[in-house]
Amino acid sequence: MTNDVSTSKQTIPAGVGIGTITGVAGGGATTNYHGWIQIGGYHSAVDTDAGDDIVKGDPIIVHVSTDGVCDRGASITGGADTFSIGITTAADVDADDTVAAILKVSYGDIIQ
Repeated sequence: MTNDVSTSKQTIPAGVGIGTITGVAGGGATTNYHGWIQIGGYHSAVDTDAGDDIVKGDPIIVHVSTDGVCDRGASITGGADTFSIGITTAADVDADDTVAAILKVSYGDIIQ
């Protein structure tokens, strides 16, 4: 059994990670450490796929082939294999590959 769903459930969002989780001394795993995953509300710097195509008011989705980044969504409701994770409040910042957004990841999206 594994907790890595990056290949089997790529389009199901878990939220946006806030900061880096500290590793065990010596470069080991992050077991017994805690992190914060934001699933709703405003976030000023959601990582994008560097496509520089996201504008204010766009829905954003989990990128279908790259872990850890979002992409511009075609519709607010998403599709059979994609889920909207929020709406942008500004255009993406090209130099940083980030975008400000109001996140809306629901519990139902996470457990599917």
